[in-house]
Amino acid sequence: MTLTQVSTALCQINTYQAPRIISTPFALLSILLLGLIAASHPLADVHPTVDLDLLRQLADGVRSDRIGSEDATRALCQVFEDTFTFEVLHGQLNSDLKAKVSAFLSGTPADDIAAKGFDPTPAPLSLHRHPFGGRVPDAHKKHHLFGGHARAKVEETIDTLEHRPIVYEDHERTMIMEVYADIPFLNWQQNVQTRPALTFVPSTVLGLQNLIKAYPHRRIRCSGYRHTRSDFFAEDGDILVSFVSLHYVASVLPEMISMFSDRINEAELSGELRSVQTFPPRAGQPDTQRVRVGVAVTPEELREWAIADGWSLPVDVTADEVTTGGIVGSMCHGSGFAHKSINDYIRSVEYVDVNGVVQSITDAKELHAALGCFGLMGIITHITYEVKKMTFAVMQPRKVKTMLAVPPPDPSHVPEALFVETSPDELQEAIVDFERRAAQDHYTEWSWFSYQSDVLVNTWSTVADSEGEEDYTTPTQTFLQWIAA
Repeated sequence: MTLTQVSTALCQINTYQAPRIISTPFALLSILLLGLIAASHPLADVHPTVDLDLLRQLADGVRSDRIGSEDATRALCQVFEDTFTFEVLHGQLNSDLKAKVSAFLSGTPADDIAAKGFDPTPAPLSLHRHPFGGRVPDAHKKHHLFGGHARAKVEETIDTLEHRPIVYEDHERTMIMEVYADIPFLNWQQNVQTRPALTFVPSTVLGLQNLIKAYPHRRIRCSGYRHTRSDFFAEDGDILVSFVSLHYVASVLPEMISMFSDRINEAELSGELRSVQTFPPRAGQPDTQRVRVGVAVTPEELREWAIADGWSLPVDVTADEVTTGGIVGSMCHGSGFAHKSINDYIRSVEYVDVNGVVQSITDAKELHAALGCFGLMGIITHITYEVKKMTFAVMQPRKVKTMLAVPPPDPSHVPEALFVETSPDELQEAIVDFERRAAQDHYTEWSWFSYQSDVLVNTWSTVADSEGEEDYTTPTQTFLQWIAA
């Protein structure tokens, strides 16, 4: 099927029949799949066990707003329930999760399932995000991407490598740094593929020092979860330092660690580079505190620390599959009318320079240059944030007509599919509300999806008082998000 055929099919979908947003990614996916099916029927040939009739019914129900979010999630799971991939993934769950999934697909409300207790930790989520294949193109030829075969194949390859260099990570010379030879590299977006000569996975600062001293004339570059889209990584023959285990980024699919970080093995949780260390509040500054974070710490791990200790960054990234080093090294996260970028909350940076010597920077002016160096200064090992007392979000998300959610100065410029009749007073009220939210709220987000006439408006401010506090997400929402994953 060509891109032109797909585009033509999608354009034939009547957008006027989709007046409201269904709050689930499956709704949009169903509409897109229906467009693909309208162009041709290769899906039925490649995956004959996919229930195309049910898929068409689901897409029609979503477009006509006859089906809700929970039912849409259930129906899409049922579409693929008889496929080999679904069978394998379902088979990897423990007996409790199997029973809950089966009950949900049989029509049991998500509220009833969540009320009996729901622990998603044992789920093999490293295979759930893209169940029809891996992100590594060559993996289709080299590994079986279902069950545990892919990881087993990679481990078998790793175990048979010989002549690996020895780099010690401790003074007693008892810890040898994990290293792989000639392992292919592919970034998360699949647009950068190289083959470093050696890939090291360090756990201590001393190990990094010894590594740099061992290769004084070689180019050394670092990676985390590999989200960078540019060719910023190690090239062929270079040395790569990975702050994330290759079993999570090189063998199967990106790991979904949100809500499930205790699935990370204990060895990966240990070590200086994946640590969080707090300092007492400074005299006269009871509402601020400093926290020293290892370069390999993820936002999810920092979030868990923040909830436990009652401190947090005013801004953060939404992705979990990134590392602290990747966040601060690109100098592009956070900021807004009321907030600075994440890097502006950093009070010190520690790194290993080209000579293998540990250095630190605390001067405010030098920090601006150091944090935007893109690795040219050396390998960052730790950063120290200044964090603030955790507050409570007053969340009141709304679903608003696009024309009123982001009101235009001139309504005549609004496309016909999004135009709604409104009085001048109503339009002016919408403009005032939009400007207030954009300029004054702590967090602002307007989400619009193709073929939809509504916008999800999620802007909120914070309060210090915990009265009326509710956990987010609810157990039911957590279950639905998990089964969607």
